[in-house]
Amino acid sequence: MTEEKNVNGKKALRDLAIKIGMYILAVILLFTFVLDIKIQYGNNMYPAIRDGELVITNRLAHSDVETPVIYKHDGKKKVGRIIATEGQVVSINGNGKLLINGVQPAEEIFYKTSKADSKIKYPYTVPSGHFFILNDYRSDMNDSRTYGAIAKSDVHGPVLLTIRRRGF
Repeated sequence: MTEEKNVNGKKALRDLAIKIGMYILAVILLFTFVLDIKIQYGNNMYPAIRDGELVITNRLAHSDVETPVIYKHDGKKKVGRIIATEGQVVSINGNGKLLINGVQPAEEIFYKTSKADSKIKYPYTVPSGHFFILNDYRSDMNDSRTYGAIAKSDVHGPVLLTIRRRGF
């Protein structure tokens, strides 16, 4: 009888270990191929995304113009908003007026868009396979104004969810 209990106990333990392993594998696959997570530090996306918020993106969803996204530049994850896609022409004049294909985009919150001191010359045509990404808080020029268009392969998808983390 004790030998039978011992065998049943080992089987139950093995089954539990397999279930735990499957859950761990599912979570790893989910966060490798479907979701991406970043804690937003700084207010470069204020007011849409604030300092300290947890940002989650869906890697499988289509990223398009006016979509906030997580992208990678110089090995670091950043958050920005796509304002132009391949073939579109971006212009920023001396007064801070942003034009996409000669038209000012309709933005919920308007910030003066300044030119960065960089190699980017305006009007700038976004190359094939790239996005032009700006911060919502346009005074922070750590975006495509400084380092050019971002390859679509470096964009980890549109923001799916933001979670307020302050107070933890």
